[in-house]
Amino acid sequence: MKRPLLGAHVSVAGGLYKAGEAASNIGAETVQIFGVSPRQWKANLPERESVEKYKVAIAKARVKSVYLHGAYLVNLASEGELFEKSVKNLTSHFEIANKIEADGLIFHIGSDRGGDRDEALERIVEGMSKVLGTVKDGKTKLIMENASGGGGKIGNTIEELAELLVKLDSSRVGFCLDTAHAFEAGVLDFTAKGIK
Repeated sequence: MKRPLLGAHVSVAGGLYKAGEAASNIGAETVQIFGVSPRQWKANLPERESVEKYKVAIAKARVKSVYLHGAYLVNLASEGELFEKSVKNLTSHFEIANKIEADGLIFHIGSDRGGDRDEALERIVEGMSKVLGTVKDGKTKLIMENASGGGGKIGNTIEELAELLVKLDSSRVGFCLDTAHAFEAGVLDFTAKGIK
């Protein structure tokens, strides 16, 4: 069995190419970055020169995989204007991820805010389908991140993430397991009692 790649979330303040420099500094084989600020709705595509400089830096650093993290504002379980803004923002981040040939775009699914959960799950499937339908080309996967529980968050459990995967039925979709979120949601127990 191959060992997992080691890496970290690194800053790209000053330009996307900074991801390569940061990876070299810590000996990372994989990195996660923000394509743009995760705290704003607007997400512009990087210029061609910026992408080329980034690709050179990543190759020089011998990074084997890169993942972008989407905006924190996205809530595909929502309705109306927030749903539309979430789809638009996630689409922009997915375009950025594909432009730099990232392996995946990791994002938080959202919250049903106490509403009907089944309807929320259908909106999520609709939203992700719209993103995939708009961004048709590229190797990047759209990756749902498990939630930390509470507040009606969707995707607290592997079963819920698996249900969404089945409904989407796309090879371009996956999910990642954030162990800190899983611990907060009560899915994993890292206490002395839970470790046997």
